[in-house]
Amino acid sequence: MFQKYVVYPGREKGALEITSGQPICNKCQENMFDTINAEETANIILLLQNGKAQEALERQMENYNPNSPASNYNVGNLLSNLHRLDEALEYYDTALFLDTHYVKAWYRKGALLFYTDRHPDAAKCFENGSVETL
Repeated sequence: MFQKYVVYPGREKGALEITSGQPICNKCQENMFDTINAEETANIILLLQNGKAQEALERQMENYNPNSPASNYNVGNLLSNLHRLDEALEYYDTALFLDTHYVKAWYRKGALLFYTDRHPDAAKCFENGSVETL
């Protein structure tokens, strides 16, 4: 049976808008998922918990999928932990370009923008991440 999935791609990277869904076929959406397994994810988390954020980032990058919103979000989080905020923002923007309904990415981008005194854009990110908006 042919099944369709819906994606919410952004119109422009870095935009602060939510888009409408567009259907894609199940073959097309296969590239959007992380290839990282649960064991590797656990290893990355352990590295991070043990203060080895750079090693955790390197492990994450070995499994990086540029077409995956989750992969971009995870790299953004690790870069944020390393205080590489401009780079982290790029990965959050990529995650949101791939899926404007990615609530966690809106929140983390908003937190980063708030931390760097970009309050109006941070507020828009938090608004976008609210359940009522989606």
